[in-house]
Amino acid sequence: MLKSEINNLIRRIRKGNGGTTLIEMIVCFALLGIFMACASMIIASITSIYYNIQGETFSNQVSDIIMEKIESEIDGAKYFGVNAEVANPQIKDNSSVSLYDKTYTRVTLGKKDKHLVVKYSPIIYTVDDVTKAKDTLAETEWMFDEAMYKGFMIEELYFYKKGDTIDGDIKNNFGLASDNLTSYGDNVILVLLHLKSDRYGDYYYHRFVKMYNVPAVKAPSGSNP
Repeated sequence: MLKSEINNLIRRIRKGNGGTTLIEMIVCFALLGIFMACASMIIASITSIYYNIQGETFSNQVSDIIMEKIESEIDGAKYFGVNAEVANPQIKDNSSVSLYDKTYTRVTLGKKDKHLVVKYSPIIYTVDDVTKAKDTLAETEWMFDEAMYKGFMIEELYFYKKGDTIDGDIKNNFGLASDNLTSYGDNVILVLLHLKSDRYGDYYYHRFVKMYNVPAVKAPSGSNP
């Protein structure tokens, strides 16, 4: 008796199952398309956020390393007075700075092939006007390893001192409050660094570097240092 009732129930279910209609299939595919479109938008948004965060992180790391290297050379620059025959820290075309470092070695910092380059002038060691070859060092160009840049390049590198005027576009790009350094002392150099990556885009950084061997207010030209 029970078996007969079960068989009748199965027959009724089979009889009532007419399959999926065309309209039901169209609605199903339409809903699936909407879900896939929403999912792709969410994935694209998450991917964009991820790359923005990664770009910020990498550019901060690279800029910190570059700025620390520049600052380590500039902050200890020697000063020889306004009438000295030896050149004091000099900025050329706002694209490079030359100075004597803590070891009295002539150093020039600038950009080469979109990378930071530090040129150390030759060191010639003499005793009684006789050159000691083994203690003489040739000019050296120092650069970071390519891997340090993490795909970034130095698009712009500028150096400014008191009395210089910063171009309006440069001021705006770097988010500077003023186009000059009149409120800073003669012992301050402003370094502007523009990093660019094909993958992450453009990033702008600036840093004020204080030279502790240079007086905040230099003696006027023609006076005794």
